[in-house]
Amino acid sequence: FYIILQGSVNIYRLDDDSPQAIPEDFDSVTEFTKLDAEPEKREELIIQTFGNYVVTLVGGFDFGERALITNEPRSATVMTTIATDLLVVDREVFSR
Repeated sequence: FYIILQGSVNIYRLDDDSPQAIPEDFDSVTEFTKLDAEPEKREELIIQTFGNYVVTLVGGFDFGERALITNEPRSATVMTTIATDLLVVDREVFSR
């Protein structure tokens, strides 16, 4: 579970019927760095890899509680859009 102290993140989610799009040997840092000069291709790669854009969250918002409550695997990908500080709350602390 994460609380955004400052900064912002984008949430992306694959459709339920979409196959997992990320190949095991996918090096996202390398691929996205190559595309820094090409924003349209970068956004296309993000959508193909992580799914459709859902929402942008900023300081004061939180995410990730569903996995702690239901024990299900994560259902979305979160990417920072600028330098972001997060407070990480583990399962033990969350349960208190």
